[in-house]
Formats: sequence, structure tokens, C-alpha cells
Amino acid sequence: MMNRYKSKYKITLILMVLVFFCGCRKDFIKETEVARIESNFVYLGDEYVEVYIGNTEPVTMGICFSDKDTLPTLDDNVIFITQWSYDGSYLVKLDSIIEGGKYYCRVFIQKENETVFGSVHSFIMKKTPPGWTQKANFPVDKRNAVGFTIGNKGYMGFGADKNENASDFWEYNPTSNRWTKKTGLPGNTIHRVEGKFVAFSIENKGYICIGTSNEFWEYDPGVNNWTRKADFPGEGRKNAVGFSIGNKGYVGTGYAGYIEFKLFKDFWEYDPVLNQWTRIADFAGGLRYSAAGFSIANKGYVGTGYETLYGSLKDDFWEYDPVANRWTQKADLIGSFGTSRVIPIGFSIENKGYIGIMDSKILEYDTELNMWSQKTIFLGEPRLDPAGFAIGNKGYIGTGYYNSIQNLKDFWEFKP
Repeated sequence: MMNRYKSKYKITLILMVLVFFCGCRKDFIKETEVARIESNFVYLGDEYVEVYIGNTEPVTMGICFSDKDTLPTLDDNVIFITQWSYDGSYLVKLDSIIEGGKYYCRVFIQKENETVFGSVHSFIMKKTPPGWTQKANFPVDKRNAVGFTIGNKGYMGFGADKNENASDFWEYNPTSNRWTKKTGLPGNTIHRVEGKFVAFSIENKGYICIGTSNEFWEYDPGVNNWTRKADFPGEGRKNAVGFSIGNKGYVGTGYAGYIEFKLFKDFWEYDPVLNQWTRIADFAGGLRYSAAGFSIANKGYVGTGYETLYGSLKDDFWEYDPVANRWTQKADLIGSFGTSRVIPIGFSIENKGYIGIMDSKILEYDTELNMWSQKTIFLGEPRLDPAGFAIGNKGYIGTGYYNSIQNLKDFWEFKP
């Protein structure tokens, strides 16, 4: 539904309600010099709304909502949007709303003591049931890809299928359940088959570290382009682990060689502002490779993996504090976890962490209780080395391989 308003500046508001549409009514528009608004409301359920706001210049912006006031203002519930998005789209959580309740919501922008509101939209909050839902397959060759999140979009690509290198790269939009091809990784792909490399995001940029060649690349979705950054300074390696905390990235562990097999426990911090790597405290869990990692709030977490070539699976779990530059051991993964420790995937959703896949078990880690619990069983094929990311309150997992022949391209959404 689109309403057009003619004033000194055109103001456009589009409403798409995905779960339950209850109506929309016209709101007053004040003639102003503030900015042009193009805003897209997409109600996602589970307390989340996707908002697109296009402005002619930077402004203070957000959404206000109410279950009582049909014309919500800044005196009602207000969520300010503080992070910049390259495409103007934002995934916003509406706090303290009740399932089944009817809500009224609209965008606002502010500048120079003036406030402009968009039209009011209403919806009934309906939560998505927990569990797994199969989504659109990864669109090209089956492979062991890598992935990360920027804003409310997921990104996956690279890896290999049947020992062939792949440099293509794709964006996933959870609202439309659609993949869009993006600029592939430039340069020689010879080192991009053996050993999965590390991927993470910092603010509005994505990063990959190709440990076998020490290449380190930055992806900017705003211009859809890759830029090579300072090389990873540690020894070349395969199957390292990484995560990001705030505006820094972290890479460590892994292995090199087969005949002269060598394991690593060193860890490194990357500062994108300085384009500089700094060695930090070694991983306190010792030498290993194919571990899983993620971050929650201002801490990083690493666990599982191998401590010898193709043997000695680990079930320990460690927390990294970047302020203290210290690793602290946490609760081991629960005993029934079994083969989920074989080249697992790790990701976080809000304040919980998740590890799993090979035997289809997903474990959830609660940082407050320092406790693991088993969640729902993964509905796809068992697999090693999958790729994934989290967007809002959902996780996404796909690709990977079951054996040396059967690579996979299916893609799944996980709602805890």
C-alpha cells in the first residue's frame, strides 16, 4: 500500500505486514525543511519490525508505538535507530509487547527541534513458533561456505565443491527469503579450498581471513566491493576460529600441514580503524583446530574442536574478556553432545550462544547461568563444516558436507 503526499518535499510511506495486516490510516504531514522520508515497515513477528528510511541528510530517527494511542508520539514507546545502515534498512526490536496485542506504530525523524511522523500502521503481534523452517536453498554449487551478518542481511559464499575453488558471494534477505549475487572475492583462489577460513563482521563491514595465504579482506555492502587489508600476521593455517566484539575482530587457533602437522593456540586482534593486528593472550584451552566461536555482548567464546590430527575431540568452553585480555574457562559442553563437536558451527542470538550440527543436536549456552542445554534437533541432513549467521532473533544454517561426495546446499532458519 502506498500513499503519496505532495508538499515542498515528497513523503512516501509503504506498509507491508507479513504476519497479520489490520489496517492503515492517513496521518498528517507537516510541511518542513527537515528531510524526505521513504520508510518501509515490514512486521516480522517475534517483536521485530524491519524499517527502511531514506533521508536526504543525517537526522535523528526511530519508531514510536503504542497499544492504546492510535496516534503514537514520542510520549509513547520510542525506539531510536542509532546505527547507520548502508541501504537504509533496519531491524528493530519493539520492547515489551504482548502476543495477541494490537499495536500502532510509525516512523519519525527529527532535526533542528522539528519532528516529522510517518503514517500510522497497526498490526497484531503474533510470534513464530520455535524450531526449524527450511528456506530458499543457497543458489549455486554445493560447498563448505562461510557466512556473516551485516545489519539485517546475511552473507555467504566462497568455499569449494569437489575441490574446485569458489569466489562467488551472496546476500540473503530473510524478509523476502531471497538470495542476491554480490561482487565475488578478487584475486587468486588457489588457497581458498583447503581449510575453511574465518569470517565475521564489524559494524557495517564484513571480513574474511584466508589463513593459508594470510590474506585479509574487507567487504563494504554500501559499494558492493572488496578491499584487501593488512595481512594476518600469524603463521599460515587452516580451520582457525574467529569472532568480533564491538569494533574489533579476533582470529586464532588452527593447524598447518599434514606430514609435519602443527597446531596453534595464538590469538590476534584486528582494529579496522588502524588497519592493524595485535597479538593478544594465547587461547587458554591450548592447541586446537576446527573449534566453534561466537560473541555475546562484550565477550568472545571459543570451544570444541580437535587437539590432534583427526582425533581427541574437545568439549571445553572458554570466555575471552578483551578489557582484561584474559581467557576464563566456562562450563563444558554437556556429555551427550557427541559428534556435534566435529567441525561444528557456532553463532549467537541475542544473549544466548549456539553450537552444533553433525549429529543434528543444537546446544544452547546461557551466559548468566553458565549452563548448556540441548535444543530442538536440526531437521536437515547431518553435516560437517556448515556456514551460518544470526539475524535478529533467528539463526540461519546451510551448506556443508556429509561425506567427501555429498555436499549440501539446503538452507534453514532456526527460531529458539
